[in-house]
Amino acid sequence: MSDIYPEGSAVDTLEKFAKETGRSFYGKEVPFDHAPLHPVTYHIRNVCIPYDDKRELFFISYGNSRDYGRYANFSGVFFSIELPDTTVIKIRNRDILDKINPFLKDSDFKSDNDDFNSKVVIEENDIFSTKSLLNKEKLQEIIPEVFKSNQALNVGINDVRIDFVEEINGKSHFGIYVLDNWIVNPEEIEFLFEKVRQIKTAIIF
Repeated sequence: MSDIYPEGSAVDTLEKFAKETGRSFYGKEVPFDHAPLHPVTYHIRNVCIPYDDKRELFFISYGNSRDYGRYANFSGVFFSIELPDTTVIKIRNRDILDKINPFLKDSDFKSDNDDFNSKVVIEENDIFSTKSLLNKEKLQEIIPEVFKSNQALNVGINDVRIDFVEEINGKSHFGIYVLDNWIVNPEEIEFLFEKVRQIKTAIIF
């Protein structure tokens, strides 16, 4: 598959990572239709690397070169979760701007842990699911650890579309991911695999 992509591209780097770690690699590149006089061809690219043969945990990257929104590119580790597909939860690091600017949006939800609340900003549309999830001690421990490693990371449920992955298509999903970028560093990918695996183990609905 590597002959489809430019040598040294993010997709090529991820394919090498999968090969070196003994994992399966799935990649796809779909060009948009364009006018004959238009010199640029835009593409949708996606990559999926299962954590292991159980195919329950996935590193997923998506890119749309024609779209300029925050969700045009994303990359992270995901798994399916038994929640309504209408549930959306977004968690990000609480940074210095959140602490000094009173006009920034505060969390929709406060957990039972004040220390955890002081480190994150939460948006949600399902208070029951959010409470069940974020009052778990293990998640309150892991999520700040993830943000400490990379403040650009997001934690979310059903925040991005990953319906191109067969095992997750049509299901709710939990993920830790970056927006507007791809993760290609092997150590960071393995770190996310491990943290998301720990979270998956801790979540029992």
